[in-house]
Amino acid sequence: MKQEDKIKLINEVVRSFFQGNKDINKIAAKELMLDFKKANIFGGQDETGKQLRELFRDLKKEKQLKQIPALLGEPKGKNTFWYFIRINGVV
Repeated sequence: MKQEDKIKLINEVVRSFFQGNKDINKIAAKELMLDFKKANIFGGQDETGKQLRELFRDLKKEKQLKQIPALLGEPKGKNTFWYFIRINGVV
């Protein structure tokens, strides 16, 4: 699947998650891996979110993280912890 298709589906899954969970404003990106797998964005046995982190790293390198508006990266030393946040009261 092309990167732009993955990004579109990720945005849809995140939007749907926040619409269905009005009381949650921030969630670790890896917590949505099962939802991403159900949407056929990522395959295999990746339960840790490695494929997702690799996509985020590629987007960061390309200066394209803004393509996923709800994405928040929090640097922790040499690593980055990735989250999705509710934006503008919706997502």
